[in-house]
Amino acid sequence: SKSPTQGHALDMVYGNADVSAWNDLAATPWLYQLFKSEKPTKKLPTGVTATIDPRLYWTLATYEPDYDNMEGFENVYYTTPITKTVTTGAHKGISVAKNTAGRLGLYSKVLELKCGVNLRLMRYSDVLLRAAECENEINGPTQQAIDWINQVRTRAGMKDLQLSDFPNADALFEQIANVERPKEFGCEHGRLQDLKRWGFFYDSDRLAQIRKHSWTYWDDESKVGIMPTSEADASDSPLSNWTSGHEYLPMYQVDLNANYNLTGTSANSGTANTPNFTVHPVVKGIGIQ
Repeated sequence: SKSPTQGHALDMVYGNADVSAWNDLAATPWLYQLFKSEKPTKKLPTGVTATIDPRLYWTLATYEPDYDNMEGFENVYYTTPITKTVTTGAHKGISVAKNTAGRLGLYSKVLELKCGVNLRLMRYSDVLLRAAECENEINGPTQQAIDWINQVRTRAGMKDLQLSDFPNADALFEQIANVERPKEFGCEHGRLQDLKRWGFFYDSDRLAQIRKHSWTYWDDESKVGIMPTSEADASDSPLSNWTSGHEYLPMYQVDLNANYNLTGTSANSGTANTPNFTVHPVVKGIGIQ
């Protein structure tokens, strides 16, 4: 049917507490600053001249002066501006706009457990960036891998990457893993799967990196969106208490008791899921580290 009622509860779960949402998830300063670290150099395919990465608008509900001069981008993330900050009630993080109605001017009443925004289960940009990643794994940095990445960047008005910027596969992987994919798919629920398949939880340098990416100022509203300069300045990282094997959820004990054939997951046994491949080392100077 072309007219069924479809929806999801992400508006209520992710939404800003100022509109009576639950504010259960907020973005980290790292993702916000990653968007701000690079400006578009060409018009968007729609003809709009952008002075800030347009993907920030659709990913995070922040107030940016740039939107005042960008056609089709409004500096309001609810029906009327509640506040020109990036603060969200409980977590003092950055409100999520992606897959919610936060940018569509639909918050005229208290949120409910439904939303008319479709969830994209597979996007063409994911096909392109995965293809580039595979090409890089097999053949190292090639023009073909760069061209696939640039298709995604062109859509956002970003300058083309050059093959000469990436001397080896590790460098291009860093660009894909910590610039292209988080900017394109931020808040689309796939980051954890990427970190697991890349083996980042079982490499000390990579684990330190993703811990740093999760630093924030949970208790200081004045510093929302600002990157902490050291762990001492940051609130506790959500990953600081990660235990080997717990990148997966455990099976409920009641299920294990009911069926003696079940052995549970690595989280039940505290077993490490050490990858059987070499994890790409951290390459400094790419993205915000």
